[in-house]
Amino acid sequence: MVLAKRFILGLIFIAAAYVLLTLAASELGSEVMTLLRPSQDASIRETRFWIVDEDTHAIIEYGEAGDGWLAVLEGSPEIEIRWRG
Repeated sequence: MVLAKRFILGLIFIAAAYVLLTLAASELGSEVMTLLRPSQDASIRETRFWIVDEDTHAIIEYGEAGDGWLAVLEGSPEIEIRWRG
């Protein structure tokens, strides 16, 4: 019984470490960019998004189609993208 508990705890630790290392690599690497966009009250808001390379294409991970920040872009499409590369 003790061996089974240690095995399960070990698996949980390995899974958590994998997730944390993946996020750290993405955040510290050049995959994360910041989109500076005007909000409805004319202030500047920051939205972080990921750029992922797949073969010869770059994929932008930005959220879902109904996200509110995408609707704001339709009314004021001027944006700035900040890259930490």
